[in-house]
Amino acid sequence: MSQIAVIIVKQLNRLPKSLLQVAAAVIAVGVYGAALLALKWWAYPGWTWRGYLTDIKALVGLLLFASPFLFWLWQLYRGRSAAESATAAVRSGLQSAKLPLVVLALFTLMLAIATALFVIGERPVSPILIQYIQHSNWKHAKEQLTVLSKDPLRAEILDTFRMFLSVHELAERDRLKESGSLREDRDKIKQLLDAGHDYYLFNSLSYAELSKAIHFVEDASGSEKSLNEGIRLLLNRMMVVREPLSRAVLLARIGELELAAKEYDRARMFFQMALEVETRPTPIARLRANLGNTYAASQDFGQAAKLYADAEQHYPEGRRALFYSNYGYLLLLAKDFRNAKAKVEQALRVDPTDWYSYLNLGLIKEALGAYEDALVDFRKVIERSENPDSKREAQIFAGRCLELSQGPSSEYLPLYLQADGRSITPPQIERLQKDQMALADLYRTMAKHLEDTNTHGIEGYINWFRTRAKQLAGTQ
Repeated sequence: MSQIAVIIVKQLNRLPKSLLQVAAAVIAVGVYGAALLALKWWAYPGWTWRGYLTDIKALVGLLLFASPFLFWLWQLYRGRSAAESATAAVRSGLQSAKLPLVVLALFTLMLAIATALFVIGERPVSPILIQYIQHSNWKHAKEQLTVLSKDPLRAEILDTFRMFLSVHELAERDRLKESGSLREDRDKIKQLLDAGHDYYLFNSLSYAELSKAIHFVEDASGSEKSLNEGIRLLLNRMMVVREPLSRAVLLARIGELELAAKEYDRARMFFQMALEVETRPTPIARLRANLGNTYAASQDFGQAAKLYADAEQHYPEGRRALFYSNYGYLLLLAKDFRNAKAKVEQALRVDPTDWYSYLNLGLIKEALGAYEDALVDFRKVIERSENPDSKREAQIFAGRCLELSQGPSSEYLPLYLQADGRSITPPQIERLQKDQMALADLYRTMAKHLEDTNTHGIEGYINWFRTRAKQLAGTQ
């Protein structure tokens, strides 16, 4: 390396001194410019230039960085007039035998800083916020974002964080479908993406999550257009993303959209591909649980339970209620009722307001023949849940539970009518009791409502209503 430097210095010695002097000045400016950018990226990531250059701490840092140059100027001009000092400095520079070495040193320093900027890039904005997001700790994530909002961050970064938090918190609580502005929000995210803003892939992931929500709200009749739009965007991102963990995140989200489309084989393929490159314990746990969902939907409950057991230790704390509720549900499908009940009760200890856990607990109690206890859980959801989907499912399952317990039709038919949004009047009930074809249509409608939910492995309950419809139609 030293031999290369000697050769370069010899070559520089052949250049005119004036040219070297100009090169040294230009490179020195470049060094300070690169250092200015490095300080901004690594000490003040995400900040606007205006906020950075007006911050007291940043100004102090810049002064400290520039202090060697300022000290040299002070020594240069000390005890002399400005004209004498400038003349002496220029003469010294032009005649200095060390000038080529100075040029090489300055160029090497600038190249080192530029390389570090290219390789390292901008430091993450608030790693603690990203950690909260990865663990679905929405409460602390929002608190951290409030603190972060007081800094002069670039508008697109704040918009990305705010949208991501809002979309994913509502999605995990199954309340995103209540939003009336799903497409409007997705259009805003698309504008950020089109402008090249996709910090930590958050905008791509928000776009995909909103596409899934739009599917369930608007395309529940069978169209998968919105899901395909989300999948296509993520696949396009896969073509330009090379970092392994980022690719794992994209593969996992594609798998989730395929799971929503009930394309279980394709979902399983993407989850397995993500597992091959993912190394972080928490995302691995989520992937295993999702992979378990694909096996449960394919009736392989043993493999599903094994994957859930493997995922339990590192599953994110913010999603524990959902995890244990789903774990209990797949154990219910596997007819392991005792362990299923224990898991769902564990979910309710984590979140006593998780109404889907009460739905699952009711179904487990119903399977155990404890119809009255099951009705208590279903009625809690009907009376307290603000989610129209969970309320509708509870009305359907409560009606079915009453029917299984040999309850009178005057008690369970009103629940079916409520689930379908119909009015409940004595003449309406009497008509259904007498008109077997109208009652068969009502059962087919209940099957359709269950089919439109995002619940996997629910086919047994759907088929029960379809079978009842066929029995009633066959009596005519």
